[in-house]
Amino acid sequence: LEKEKAFFEKYATDRTKDIISSIEMLLSQIPSDNSYCILKMSAGSGFHSITGDWQFDDYSQTGTWTQGRNAGKKKFKSRKIADCNGKLSLMGFVKLRALSEEEVKHLEENSKIEQQRKEQGRLAELEAAKIRAEKEARVQRKNEERKKRYDSAMAEIKQLVDIGQYEEALSKIKVVSEAFPGCEQHEINVDMLEEKVRSIQEKRAIEKRQQEEIEQKRLENAVPLSEKISKAQKLPTLYGNVKQWMKQNGRDSLSDEEIGALRNQIERIANAMKPRDKQKMKSLGSELESFISSDLAQCWFNEMIMS
Repeated sequence: LEKEKAFFEKYATDRTKDIISSIEMLLSQIPSDNSYCILKMSAGSGFHSITGDWQFDDYSQTGTWTQGRNAGKKKFKSRKIADCNGKLSLMGFVKLRALSEEEVKHLEENSKIEQQRKEQGRLAELEAAKIRAEKEARVQRKNEERKKRYDSAMAEIKQLVDIGQYEEALSKIKVVSEAFPGCEQHEINVDMLEEKVRSIQEKRAIEKRQQEEIEQKRLENAVPLSEKISKAQKLPTLYGNVKQWMKQNGRDSLSDEEIGALRNQIERIANAMKPRDKQKMKSLGSELESFISSDLAQCWFNEMIMS
């Protein structure tokens, strides 16, 4: 340190005083009782300390380089000085002393406590890792069971699709989607299924309307023929009503009473016709002969129209 101080006193810089002050602070810490020592070591300690400081008694008289890029320059002049918050300090100095038995015992106790703490931490971490692993295993099993139930449900739905049970399949898909959110990966084309269900429902609605119409016709014809044809104002309408009534009631022919009711309604329609319209008629209509004989039809025509 004295040689280092002499070096900086010879090679002064604008902050040499700060460096010398740092050296004097280190010198002041050298104890007179040898209770500890000041050593220079490690990074930044410089050439002299690294080589044992035996080659030179004066750091300013270290010779010159004879070759290389530093040829002609003095050797071993560079220094690393630390600047910490504006304060300059030499690098690499440590204070070394022997520990007392009490300090050693205290350190050993602390070391034992620290080891116990680390062991407890290690065991706690192992337990935490075990708990995490068990939890992950439970979650994995739960996910696997959930996936198995989902796959089973989708297999059942696929069977329904294969046999054309589209409505039930679509209904089950909606239930499964709500029960297993996030598991929408399957081979079933839901859009196609919805289209088929719409088609089925539309067809069913048409069939229902048709059935309602049939039922309405059945109810309308579940009356005596005389009532069914009582409101007919024209012969075609009358014959149409008779045909419908016979069809709805499963009849192939008319009874004498029903033939009489038919004659009465034809006569009422004929009486309501204008004379010139009557003169244009050649018969009461060929459709009449599907209900009664042609001879009887001709007889009615002669009596009602030609008379």
